[in-house]
Amino acid sequence: MGTAHANGVWLPGAREPIDWQISPTIMAAAAGNAIAGRSDGTPQPRLFRAANATEADAVKDAGLRPGDQIYRLDTDWVEELGPEGWKVVKTYRAVPYAPYGAYAQHGLGYSPTGDDHAWLYWVDGEQVTIQAHIRWASGAPTLWNSSFPARIYLPEDLPMRYIDQNLGTLGVAHCTIGSNQRMGYVAGVWGSYSDGVDTTGLMYAAVTFIADGEGSAAMAQGSPETWTTNSSFSVRFTYIT
Repeated sequence: MGTAHANGVWLPGAREPIDWQISPTIMAAAAGNAIAGRSDGTPQPRLFRAANATEADAVKDAGLRPGDQIYRLDTDWVEELGPEGWKVVKTYRAVPYAPYGAYAQHGLGYSPTGDDHAWLYWVDGEQVTIQAHIRWASGAPTLWNSSFPARIYLPEDLPMRYIDQNLGTLGVAHCTIGSNQRMGYVAGVWGSYSDGVDTTGLMYAAVTFIADGEGSAAMAQGSPETWTTNSSFSVRFTYIT
């Protein structure tokens, strides 16, 4: 008569006609697996659509399962329910963010309020891409010194994870100081510096510029040159969150 397995899969005997051996129970299990798209009986994650945050919150309160997703029409991104709650796992357009507040003390060491700046990010699964540009419209910025190099603000809810992919070069950088321009790179650095300014124990993105084609200099006060009015820098890099 063949063998019926616990997962609902039935295997006929070597000489048995399949059609005559399928019982209603096996048919029901097979139909359920077909609807779920899986052979172990576990339902597939579901994708919902919401117009805005209010509608998304209403869906989240409906008792969804881990793996379920919500597409937000207003932000053009997808949120997924995971072990630690909801998080953005896919953005279909750039998301602007403001690097202010308490988190700013772990960033570049200055307040960009009143300056010309733009901060954007994209998310694709665990991968985050940052694009930032800032120009000091008036006055010279005060940055931390080279022993505590300036770093790039990350979105507060998308911290950088300490893994091999986030060590070494993450992306490129460019600065203009007066009439001089410098190319550079972005690398992941570890927090909790000994001077006690940063005790978060998080990873950050630090900028190093190539100085006059000889050696390199971390972005800091007076490095690679003295930052002045209209000095600017831009970066683009990708890290794992």
